[in-house]
Amino acid sequence: MIPTEDLRTVANRFLRLASRVVLVSLLLLSWVGTAQGLVRLRVALLREASTFEVTSQEALRVYAIQQTRLMRELRGGEKLSFRWSRGKIFLNGEGLPVDTIRLKTIAAPILLNGVPYRGGLDLLPDGDQGLVVVNEVELEDYLRGVVGREMPATWPPEALRAQAVAARTFALLLRARSTPRPYDLTAGTGDQVYGGIEAEHPSVDEAVQATAGLVLTFRGVLARTFFHASAAGHTEDVSVVWPGIDEPYLKGLRLPFDDAGPRHRWESVLSFQGLEDLLQRAGHKIRGVRQLKTRGKTPSGRVAQVVIQHQGGSLKLSAHRFRHLVGPSRIRSTFFRLEVGGRRIRFLGVGNGHGVGMSQWGAYQMAKEGKSFEEILAFFYPGTQSRRAEEGTLPTGPPLSEESEDLGAFLR
Repeated sequence: MIPTEDLRTVANRFLRLASRVVLVSLLLLSWVGTAQGLVRLRVALLREASTFEVTSQEALRVYAIQQTRLMRELRGGEKLSFRWSRGKIFLNGEGLPVDTIRLKTIAAPILLNGVPYRGGLDLLPDGDQGLVVVNEVELEDYLRGVVGREMPATWPPEALRAQAVAARTFALLLRARSTPRPYDLTAGTGDQVYGGIEAEHPSVDEAVQATAGLVLTFRGVLARTFFHASAAGHTEDVSVVWPGIDEPYLKGLRLPFDDAGPRHRWESVLSFQGLEDLLQRAGHKIRGVRQLKTRGKTPSGRVAQVVIQHQGGSLKLSAHRFRHLVGPSRIRSTFFRLEVGGRRIRFLGVGNGHGVGMSQWGAYQMAKEGKSFEEILAFFYPGTQSRRAEEGTLPTGPPLSEESEDLGAFLR
């Protein structure tokens, strides 16, 4: 006869093992859903919005989110005008009794200010400033609206496939951020540029389908797949741009190509007063800018630091921070030199973007030379592997923000 104490021990071990099996199974099911495109993303299309219009070719249903009840069903083609005023949502001039609503159709796209989107739309208060309009959409459909905005749809198929894998990996990292916001990511350059159905294209659809469920991993962990428009001959170490991150696959690389893009060389002019206004708007209490200088170089040869001399002393900023405050459209990269005279600053530079990870123009050149998307990704993220999404785990470390950049703006 087995002692009661031994039976309890065996039973407890069995229960612990069973709970682990259940947990692993749930995690695998979650990642399998990711691989099959069943994961849904919540993308903020508008923030602090006070007025906008919504329509659909099919009947549009209006739900109260908190009560999960159907409030209205409107016929197809009817235009809905929404307005936020004093903490209340107005629909076609009539105040609604709730402050959070969901808009859904059976199958047709929903148009927000004339732009069609797949999935549904949620309207939620954005503090006291207005509404945030969130598109809930499946991962693979989201990618169909992203790849063609981050990279021209006319580019070689292997470049588009490399972008699809990088964007899919990046989207899952963004989705995993710990944030109190009611959405996973934004539709602008702060995360990834998302254009909904208008951004879809047969060549992009092919790239998304050909790489369905594939992500990039490093030692089994999802890679931080940063990308930018043009590295101007050398990518940048990630720790230079984001000091809290130091990944071995994101070290600076010399590129024997990457100078074929339009506006590879650029210049911008800014007055002392214009610089002062921009810095004050960002919260820096400076007055009377007298001089601007650069100091030091990063391992890739970019400017390391910018020093602004003013009446009260001097302000020192990393070149990356300075670029962010002044505006990436003015300072396309930190690969620049200065010409100062007549209280005006002339920036003369090359390349576009933060320089970390995959250069999109570099991917274009490699694809033109016959390289596969796997070879492109392996070059820009050395040591990483393409795997099914369910085979990767999430990294630890600082949250992701302001890490991808809009190539579309560079090409216009």
